[in-house]
Amino acid sequence: MLLVHSAKGKSSDDETGIARLLRLGIRPSQSLVSDREMKFTGERFVPGKPSLVHLYQEHMTRYMFSAQFVKNKRVLDLGCGCGYGSYYTARNRANIVVGIDKSTEAIEFSKRRYSANNLAFLLADVSSLPFSSAAFDVILAFELIEHVQDYKAMLTEVKRVLASSGVLVVSTPNKETYKTKNEFHIKEFTLSEFRRTLQNLFKHVKIVFQSYPSGLAIRSAAASNQPNYEIDEIETKTSTRPPAAVKDALYFVAVCSQRSLRNVKEFIYLFSNKSLLLQSWEEWNRWVPKLQKEFEERTQWALKLEQELKQRDATILKLQKEFEERTQDKRDEG
Repeated sequence: MLLVHSAKGKSSDDETGIARLLRLGIRPSQSLVSDREMKFTGERFVPGKPSLVHLYQEHMTRYMFSAQFVKNKRVLDLGCGCGYGSYYTARNRANIVVGIDKSTEAIEFSKRRYSANNLAFLLADVSSLPFSSAAFDVILAFELIEHVQDYKAMLTEVKRVLASSGVLVVSTPNKETYKTKNEFHIKEFTLSEFRRTLQNLFKHVKIVFQSYPSGLAIRSAAASNQPNYEIDEIETKTSTRPPAAVKDALYFVAVCSQRSLRNVKEFIYLFSNKSLLLQSWEEWNRWVPKLQKEFEERTQWALKLEQELKQRDATILKLQKEFEERTQDKRDEG
């Protein structure tokens, strides 16, 4: 049973899944809206913008990864932003999904854009969650913790509303490799800081690493038409040193629980749409030869100009010397 605190501080028993949540003002989506109604500021990802396809891929793979935990579960998506991940989770056999965010604009956008019978969106503060204890089986918190001033209070609330056998999946940028300056990031974490912070509250913490792997694909034409698909599960081997993925990881993704974590699957994802990074690389490869040619031409022009300037300076000095000599001769004659 999912218990939601009312405005008066009382709790109500949600006997019909999402129905009672809706009576609390968490209404489902209405008509779809354009992404133009919400601007991308850097604080949260806005879906539907072609220039942000690489961010879409980065964000969605976290939800795809967490889908292994959500079947028939009560799921809370903290900092749900524009709602695309909550919607994806609801469509992937979760029993109920509640997405919360502090932004009224983001919540209203989510309500209008995404609709499912087991999905609701709520305006709420992640440091003071309006739910009873042990209300959820799975909690997702992607690219959120670094935005929260009192992230310890947030994690304490997460532990409170998470069932004793529940799972938290949380991600954050790797401070060592994430060089983008984001004005909305309050606290970024190194691997050891992130692990220590989570282990203070959870007995079992497994951290995996999100990165852009080097590789090539050999695929059939039919496979290329798929919007996305998973490649074989990764087998990890014990090593006395951190795996190579650590130093290359752009993000940490942690799975946390009070119970032992077994069979956490790891994946590589391929997309039919090339990321902006790959598109930029291809454009760069086309542009570099042209740029190099222009550079060489301008270098030759600059060298030629420099030579002409030297010749001009030499001519001026020669003329100046001749002028001074003639002036002196006239003075001597006078």
